[in-house]
Amino acid sequence: MARPTKHDPQQLVDAAVALFAAKGLSGVTMTAVAERVGAPNGSMYHRFPTRGALLGAMWLRAVRCMHEALHEAAGVDVGEDPVAAAGEAAAALGRWCLDHPDMAAVLFAGRAAYDPDSWPTAEREQVDAENREFDAHAAALVKALVRLGIPRMVVDLALIDLPYAAVRRYLADSTPVPKAMPEIIREAVVAILQDHVR
Repeated sequence: MARPTKHDPQQLVDAAVALFAAKGLSGVTMTAVAERVGAPNGSMYHRFPTRGALLGAMWLRAVRCMHEALHEAAGVDVGEDPVAAAGEAAAALGRWCLDHPDMAAVLFAGRAAYDPDSWPTAEREQVDAENREFDAHAAALVKALVRLGIPRMVVDLALIDLPYAAVRRYLADSTPVPKAMPEIIREAVVAILQDHVR
């Protein structure tokens, strides 16, 4: 009978995410992650042959976590009320940052910070596939808003620029996003979009 895995890859990735939030990218080393979970260094390299592989897995984990939260927020029927759906999607980003501050810190550093050229091909392909799937879901909402006569520039401002700007300052300062922020984001997004319906 095979021995159970003591340190699964997910546990190692979560430790890397926590190290990033606490110490920045320079703190995410193979040795530091191994020490954090009490794993031997060899166990790290067995699961992630290079630091690039670990960084890619960390980025993918954060992207998937955020996308799952935003998909769950899409409970409002886009066809029924696209403006309300947009407000809920934008607020979901704020809630996600409240619920997952370490993951949010990873994403808001930007993909380029993690040297994506050093990621294994499979990792890059998984990230690209995840992004394509998310973009396909987002495209339906964008199209519904544009059909209301809202200029694409305003849609992008409301769905992308405003929610990210609302949380970026807190994440950059490693301070918690205020609990009221998701609702403030929702109200602002709905107001902007409603003002441009033609």
